[in-house]
Amino acid sequence: MLSNGVNEIKQNTEPSLLPSSDIVVVDGKTVVVFSISEFPIKPVAYKDRFFIRRQNSTHKLSVNEIVELRLFSLNYSFDSYRVNTKFNSLDKNALYYFEDKVKKSKRYKISNNIEQDLVKLGIIRDNNLTRAAELLFGVHHTNIHIGRFKSEITIIDDLMIRSPLVLAINEAMDFIKKNIRLGFEIEGNTTKRIEKWQYPIPVIRELLLNAVVHRDYSNPTDVIYPVRY
Repeated sequence: MLSNGVNEIKQNTEPSLLPSSDIVVVDGKTVVVFSISEFPIKPVAYKDRFFIRRQNSTHKLSVNEIVELRLFSLNYSFDSYRVNTKFNSLDKNALYYFEDKVKKSKRYKISNNIEQDLVKLGIIRDNNLTRAAELLFGVHHTNIHIGRFKSEITIIDDLMIRSPLVLAINEAMDFIKKNIRLGFEIEGNTTKRIEKWQYPIPVIRELLLNAVVHRDYSNPTDVIYPVRY
């Protein structure tokens, strides 16, 4: 009986799980107990299907959930996955812009070799570019679609940005600035003018960065950023 139960579990799981088994007595009844240690690589299929337990019910995993669990269990994220893109094909303007911003921030001491710096930052691994490198500096299929809406159904202006993400943020901010009002105030008794934007630019930039940084890049849909006027 025990061997039959062990074999059934082993044959119906992929990767095959080999449980330990024991016979115990509970309230005068003989009970067969199968114990399976947590498998490090997830998910594990049962009869070629994947399930997850949520509260009091069992649900079949979607393809995206299967991929996410597998990457997570392998200590990978989507942006750390290796790609076939070559370093020489990356956008040089994006690399120069990144290098300049890092120098000015003084948060990281960079060398005169940007490729080596990306290795130190983990953006290049084992001589291979990661998805993060492709998104930040290369040609990818993730767009930022930004538009100015007069109402829920009336679009005054829109822009599809396909640049490397390092440059795309500034392009999106330029579009936003073009579509919001700008005024000026004179500081005290001087002739110095102070810019007064319709909305706080640092706040808008932070919202935009959050939309770009925290999106799920395994999903091919665009980052959509509406500007209501």
